[in-house]
Amino acid sequence: MPDIKVIEGFINPDDCKLAIDLINNSVLIPFPDNPTAGTAQKTPEVIEFIKKYSDKSINIHKLWNNLEHPIYTFEAFLTVWKINSYAGVHIDNHENAEFVQHSSVLYFNDEFEGGEIYFPEFDFVHTPKAGDGIFFPAFTEESKYEHGVTKITKGNRYTMGLWHTQSKEFADKELL
Repeated sequence: MPDIKVIEGFINPDDCKLAIDLINNSVLIPFPDNPTAGTAQKTPEVIEFIKKYSDKSINIHKLWNNLEHPIYTFEAFLTVWKINSYAGVHIDNHENAEFVQHSSVLYFNDEFEGGEIYFPEFDFVHTPKAGDGIFFPAFTEESKYEHGVTKITKGNRYTMGLWHTQSKEFADKELL
């Protein structure tokens, strides 16, 4: 079994609504290589929300992997994925982010079609529900944990992606 953990109800319903409101009331920054997706501008309110769930996600990775050393969030985005958005198969520990060791994806809604996260190597597919969190290694000696997101065919998919590292030098200073 791959080291992929899904926690239902990781985000409470009020925070799911808050995240969607933060995204919808934000100036959206186009997502690289995916013009139908956008990330919320990092206002103080967005940073406060991200920090809350960054800390909570870090605790899951530490507990799950029995880690005593610190983990930091390198990058995190509140994102809306609109119709036709998708992510091709990729790894989170890629060029210019070789230090990323853990990944988290949080889901704020489920009123959309498509948008499943999948890991082809493990024949693992997760259909997100509002409040879900999914946690996985960015890589292991055995696997690169390649994954993708199927095309959104109806509605908007609201998420937060977080990437974590043990290297404090790469930590997002706003989230420390």
